[in-house]
Amino acid sequence: MTSERILGFAKRRGSSGVSKKDLLMVFKATDHNSLMKEVEDLHRLGLITLEQSGPVSFIIRLTDKGEKEQENIGRIERVVDEPM
Repeated sequence: MTSERILGFAKRRGSSGVSKKDLLMVFKATDHNSLMKEVEDLHRLGLITLEQSGPVSFIIRLTDKGEKEQENIGRIERVVDEPM
């Protein structure tokens, strides 16, 4: 679930991307190590790029593959949310 939220956040930010600081602020209720593992997993899967912006900081951006994945997730959520 956190991965889906990270992808959605990155999509909203567009080409400016999401910094590590932004991620930590938005996902402050999430364990730091778990959040960083999610980011690493998304990067390993090719869904985001991970650009180092300092010794302990980075900026993530969606790849084309990540954007398609995020769009698929959005479609599934809309279908689930529609009343019967």
